[in-house]
Amino acid sequence: MYVQGVDSVYDLRWNDSLSYGDIYLQNEQEQSAYNFEKADTDVLLNQFVNFENQCNELVALRLSLPAYEQVLRASHTFNLLDARRVIGVTERARYIGRVRNLARKVAETYYASREAKDFPRLLRREESAVTGLRSEEVPASDVWPEAPATLLLEIGTEELPPDAVNRLSAELEQNLKQELLVAGLIDSLETDSKWYATPRRISVSVEKVKPRREDAEVMKRGPPLQRAYDDRGVPSAAAVGFANSCGVDVSKLISIETEKGKFVACRFTEPGREAYELIPSCVQNAVSGLSITKKMRWGNSESEFVRPVHWVVLLHGKSVVPCDIFSISSASESRGHRFHFPEPITIRDADSYLELLNSTGKVKADWGVRRQTILEQIRRCEKSAGGLAMNDENLLDQVTNLVEWPFAFCGEFDSVFLNLPDEVLVSSMRSHQKYFPVFDAGGKLLPRFIGIANIEPASEKVERRIVKGNERVLHARLSDAKFFWEQDRNTTLEQKTSLLRNLMFHKALGSVLSKSVRMSELASYVASKLRADGTAAHRSAALSKADLVTELVGEFPDLQGSMGRRYAEIEGESSAVATAIGEHYSPRTANDALPQSEVGRIVAITDRIDSLLGLMAAGEKVKADRDPFSLRRMALAVLRIIIECDVDLDLNALLHESARIYVEVAPDDDTVANVFEFMLERLRSYYLDQGYLADEFAAVYELKPARPLEFDKRLRAVRQFRELAEYGDLIAANKRISNILRQSGELKGVQVKPELLVEQSELQLYEQAMNLSKQIVPLIRASDHGEILRKLAVLRDPIDSFFDDVMVMAEDKQIRRNRVALVGFVSRLFREVAEISLLQPVKVNG
Repeated sequence: MYVQGVDSVYDLRWNDSLSYGDIYLQNEQEQSAYNFEKADTDVLLNQFVNFENQCNELVALRLSLPAYEQVLRASHTFNLLDARRVIGVTERARYIGRVRNLARKVAETYYASREAKDFPRLLRREESAVTGLRSEEVPASDVWPEAPATLLLEIGTEELPPDAVNRLSAELEQNLKQELLVAGLIDSLETDSKWYATPRRISVSVEKVKPRREDAEVMKRGPPLQRAYDDRGVPSAAAVGFANSCGVDVSKLISIETEKGKFVACRFTEPGREAYELIPSCVQNAVSGLSITKKMRWGNSESEFVRPVHWVVLLHGKSVVPCDIFSISSASESRGHRFHFPEPITIRDADSYLELLNSTGKVKADWGVRRQTILEQIRRCEKSAGGLAMNDENLLDQVTNLVEWPFAFCGEFDSVFLNLPDEVLVSSMRSHQKYFPVFDAGGKLLPRFIGIANIEPASEKVERRIVKGNERVLHARLSDAKFFWEQDRNTTLEQKTSLLRNLMFHKALGSVLSKSVRMSELASYVASKLRADGTAAHRSAALSKADLVTELVGEFPDLQGSMGRRYAEIEGESSAVATAIGEHYSPRTANDALPQSEVGRIVAITDRIDSLLGLMAAGEKVKADRDPFSLRRMALAVLRIIIECDVDLDLNALLHESARIYVEVAPDDDTVANVFEFMLERLRSYYLDQGYLADEFAAVYELKPARPLEFDKRLRAVRQFRELAEYGDLIAANKRISNILRQSGELKGVQVKPELLVEQSELQLYEQAMNLSKQIVPLIRASDHGEILRKLAVLRDPIDSFFDDVMVMAEDKQIRRNRVALVGFVSRLFREVAEISLLQPVKVNG
């Protein structure tokens, strides 16, 4: 469109006499009508199952190629079902998994068939990720730096995922420095270094990298002395093997004394090596150590990376360090901007890298500089726009990772679109087009936007064309949004809920309508426990998912909940109901804001509890590296809402109530217990991230309080308890008590008999413990756990005297049982808060 100067894709010239529209417009119109309006969804659901079954049958027959055709058909059918919005978010993940499973089976079958034929079409060649230097490539010694010099590594790629650019670059910097330190080429991890990143490259420069590793005196420790020689002093096989590994005769071994005892050792001189011999393996290890979850292969190479690699620059000072990485030979040639300067750029030396890319290649490789440039350009555009760009740090980071030579421009859209809800306009601009919406000083949205192009226009005419092109794209998207907004308002949310029966939540758990019904009943239960507005909670839950079948949410999925709130307001629902519908998806991320209204919190909790219990009852499990239904995130969201918003709920009772409501599956007591345990376990990282210690968490977790709010209060009390002067003695005593109870089987139900207390110290302990047990009753009711532990701290001296003066395991059986019952009674007092015996004898400030 830009090249031909046309406004519509259908006006693009196909040839001298026909346009793209002449060839394909009718096809796109009819296929769109089928895909989005006329396709029979019941037929499509059956077709998916048929294609899936046929694929499995063909795989069993080892017919991988026709099986692959069934995978494509199943995948296309899934796309149609998704377009018709028959599949809910949860069920969508399961369908994707089914397609992936088919593809994996076909791939394995095809691989086995080619392997059986010894891969006849495979191009055989010796490949190595890093081969180091070949002898004919070793340059003359005077080419290499004679003093420490900057090392530069640049990996040039196809466009990288925006969210991976910074992370990979920073990780590469740390990995490379670690490898250089181990290789002896830098003295410290504090050595000055810098990472650079653009959509097409990740780079690292490390200063003062030595030209060679000098000879070093090395002391290598071997096996323990007693294993190295027999009683007659004859070297053992272990000693001989160790000497051989060091390249010395066994007679050269020496004996050394360490904290762990005596060992044999070998002292020898490790010869130095040139930097060019060590750097290739440093680079390879640094790259292979990058955390990349999904890697790609390209061409005939076995190399893998996040995106295909096209060039590698590896310079030490002014010298190229020859090596092969990603099956590409390193060089001094980088690449400039894809459009401004696509030719190779020779980097003269590592220190000129940034300046040369900027001045010649039209690439701002320094991420921070590029981000600041964009910010300054936005500020200039704000003046012409007559407003302020949306302050969005995440969007700013994203666009920084989408451009190499940024150019900010200001565009406009028809003010008629301002009749749409702000969130629709903002989503269209921000999420879809990566534009910055513009607001006036009062926070009112203006019909303008600021975009960031990856090319600097050569003239004002070209700039106007760029702006007009972006305005056309946004106009089309907003026109769709306006149409959807008007269509959605033809029916109410309550009328839309009936359509939820066609939207699958999960195969085993029924439709989204079924989920809404369960949520409504559970929300009423929660409201009754919290003495909240049960009518509003029930109504909010019933309508909470209705916007999933709206046209707007179908086009803008990130607006789910938000559009439900808008429609509820227009239809006259109460503010409590409308707000709750809008809030119930919060928090969407681990650090996202929580629902602010009480009813919103109730619906948010019931939504996630219903999903957690149902999905786990249906057999959906979380694995260490896989959580397709985001069960961890759901559990943490519930716990955050309860704890941070002071919601006093019994989690165990809530799960049992949810299980009672379910009819699609029947969660038994074991399932409820597993979900409860799973949720409490999420608190571990939650509290450790806040600075609590692992033993503090373990002390409370051991008792598994059913109320998360209670868990939080107990944990805070344990932290305060740690600061008491009596802390060390009390936990030592509790550890001793715990051992006694464990050895004796704790004698469940046995009460202390005062008449059997014969020693003065045990009588004093009993009387003081009995007195405290009465004092802490109101504190238990008030959940004042800190005060409970402070009061129990006075037991330190009586407990110490008891253990000093009394033999718990007395020969007399009755006395022994009575004394065990006494220490059990003392233990139970502390267990009103936590299992103190699990704490370690270290204070927080110690």
